[in-house]
Amino acid sequence: GGADCQQIFDNYVSHLAVGLTNLINVYDPEVIVLGGGVSHAGEFLLNAVRQLLPGMVFYKDMPFARVELAQLTNDAGIIGAAMLGV
Repeated sequence: GGADCQQIFDNYVSHLAVGLTNLINVYDPEVIVLGGGVSHAGEFLLNAVRQLLPGMVFYKDMPFARVELAQLTNDAGIIGAAMLGV
């Protein structure tokens, strides 16, 4: 809740939003799913990123990818590897 923490969080969100914007502008996906450790931040992080994206995409009049959290969070890689063995 301190000013330093807020500045670090804002900086992180800004960099994440720039990266996601680059993916959106180049590949035009329908959905971007955030998983792994990022997904543990939950709606708090997701809402902050969603707030920045509309001002960053190239084509502001067109719909762009929605950003969601992975349902399997950090376990997606483990589950995928296990399914390869089936």
